[in-house]
Amino acid sequence: MFKFDIIESQKQTRGIPLTDLIRRKIKFIQGKNIILEDLSKATFIHTEGRGIAGGACLVKKEIKHIHQDVRTLVANLALHQGHVWECSGVYLETSLTYPTPDSPEFRFYSQAFYRELYEELVEFGKKNHIGFMIMKLGSEVYASTKEFGLWPYVVELKPKNASQGIFHGILPLTGSQYEAYQNVWKDLDKTYFYERKCGE
Repeated sequence: MFKFDIIESQKQTRGIPLTDLIRRKIKFIQGKNIILEDLSKATFIHTEGRGIAGGACLVKKEIKHIHQDVRTLVANLALHQGHVWECSGVYLETSLTYPTPDSPEFRFYSQAFYRELYEELVEFGKKNHIGFMIMKLGSEVYASTKEFGLWPYVVELKPKNASQGIFHGILPLTGSQYEAYQNVWKDLDKTYFYERKCGE
């Protein structure tokens, strides 16, 4: 449904409007929790169309610069020369008008966005030979990834347990948790198709 583009800001000039727009969106959502230096070296996954604009900000970080509790958990995993990839923000905006935020239309597009964004993260992981993504999200965005995207976090440090009211966690990009996630969506797709057929 959505076509995502990967934008490596370190290979772009600052004058490119889309890159600057994404920087502003991510900074607005995450507030002061992302420093400007991170964004200048970030990779963005972005989509725009069908009344939707959104994406994610990915930053390659030294392991010593990620949340201490998460650092402890990933210290024994295979690291690329002491670096890990962190998703430092996810944003979604829509110009579509829905009767209510919990309307079927809003839910449909939100589910499609978060589901397809996760698959883009998985593809990014394959290209960069990484099996997980460190997540650092605002509480509302985290809740949306769970409610609409059903993202299968293996570690969740929720805002009440984390510093600065930010969710920290680990999102698998391979393995059994990812396979279980795919199976959940297959079952939901079958149910949705069955309900549509019965409703005709």
